[in-house]
Amino acid sequence: MRWLLILLGAVLGCQSWLLSASPVMSAGPDTYIVYTESNGGSTFRAKLHAQRTAEEYCANMSRRMEHVSIKTPVLGTLAEGRPSAEMTFRCVTD
Repeated sequence: MRWLLILLGAVLGCQSWLLSASPVMSAGPDTYIVYTESNGGSTFRAKLHAQRTAEEYCANMSRRMEHVSIKTPVLGTLAEGRPSAEMTFRCVTD
């Protein structure tokens, strides 16, 4: 039982390895796209990771992230690959 708790703690503590993001790509003036995957997670986690990545990217430019759109795979296509999200966003000044 003790080893199970240690293993569970290690897995929960290292969940960041389950998430990956592409480099942020320019999609026009002050507009960007990021693609994220959740290896062993959910589409919700992929969307959340995309949002956090976008917020960090804009914050590094001292700007605020403005959501434009987010695309996720259709439920039936999840069996074909990992849960993912593609987020389009803008970095705007206040």
